[in-house]
Amino acid sequence: VGMASSPVLAQGKLIVPMDTAGDSFLAAIDTKDGKNVWKIERPKDINWVTPTVREVGGKAEVIFMGKANTIAYSATDGKQVWSFKGDAGTIASPIIHGEEVILPMRTELVCVKPEGAEAKVSWKSNKLAPAYASPLLYDGKIYTMKNGLLVCGDAQNGKE
Repeated sequence: VGMASSPVLAQGKLIVPMDTAGDSFLAAIDTKDGKNVWKIERPKDINWVTPTVREVGGKAEVIFMGKANTIAYSATDGKQVWSFKGDAGTIASPIIHGEEVILPMRTELVCVKPEGAEAKVSWKSNKLAPAYASPLLYDGKIYTMKNGLLVCGDAQNGKE
């Protein structure tokens, strides 16, 4: 099984995720000159999640899920902004809902609100837990695929 994570753009930087069984890292490359801006070591573990970018007060956060936790890094310097511990998946990517972040965990969908160095749970739903596909947010509703079925929930409270 090869790499499947995609790079993302954040404030003039190409963010490159590379979680593998070998050397793992998250790096930022300047899109103007191709130089490395920062590089953060990550746990050696296979991961196919594509990072999600969230804008907060004119600053960009790069939200990257791993098996044991989700970490938001500053797009400017790669420093950790906040984290959330939990049995995260390694395929589906998080989505942004206003000030909250919806995380597709291994057995449930979890909506968190970052507050300081940690994120607090707003709601959880095991009925909306996606298997492998990333959730979709549209018009206040969350759509996930679970066991071959399309499931829809309210983004405000996670109710099916």
